[in-house]
Amino acid sequence: MALLFSSFVSAQTLTGTVKNATTGKPAAGDEIVLLKLGEGMEEAGRTKADSKGNFSFKVEDDQSPHLVRAIHQDVTYHRMAPPGTTSVEVDVYDVAKKIEGLEVVADVNESSIGQLHEGQAAEVSVDAFPNQKWKGVLRQIIPTADRAKATVQVKVTIVDPSDRLLPEMSSSVSFLQSERTDAEMHEPARIWIPASAISGGNVAIVGADKHVTLRHVTTGAVREKRIEITGGLNAGDRVVTSAVDTLENGQLIRFE
Repeated sequence: MALLFSSFVSAQTLTGTVKNATTGKPAAGDEIVLLKLGEGMEEAGRTKADSKGNFSFKVEDDQSPHLVRAIHQDVTYHRMAPPGTTSVEVDVYDVAKKIEGLEVVADVNESSIGQLHEGQAAEVSVDAFPNQKWKGVLRQIIPTADRAKATVQVKVTIVDPSDRLLPEMSSSVSFLQSERTDAEMHEPARIWIPASAISGGNVAIVGADKHVTLRHVTTGAVREKRIEITGGLNAGDRVVTSAVDTLENGQLIRFE
């Protein structure tokens, strides 16, 4: 006699609530996207929050982590849903009509602080909107240093913040020798470094362990003693900006 066993796989239900933290009310009608995380991100579902801000998805693969994305007033908010998660809450915020006096606090390497001055033109990029830039002005150099990181903090005022910017958004700042034109502000994002940071076609990159790696780079335009890097360098890499020709691969850098 043969015994036959049947197995049943049932999809797990993931429920959630979206709350407008600006008003304290449900974010009714916001679009919600479920993303499955693996080698990349794969959309696993899409819906809208109901009148109480509630939503739900059937999760076919409950062994994989997922990411819940809420879209509110064209700004995206995310909440991780590890395997086994059955409920999530997402807070969203109303976009301000206009934010006056919005500032960015940035860390500047001590070795570069002598090149900056209050009133200097700057360019601000925000992680949430990688293809857009804002004009800024260096308002203050804070007269204290972080000895552990060898940095000095500065405050940059955004000249004309749009209604898409919110406090506490992650951002980065580039300092300029002269103010950019409107056409230049709309150029695609590029990597620029001081001309003194290149020697023999190489740059010296300082890793987390404070050791140097010499890397060959390709260059593009030259502007205000800065050189555009078109290949070989990634945004966020920390480079040595002077005396590069005296460094060797693997050399330890000491910050003083």
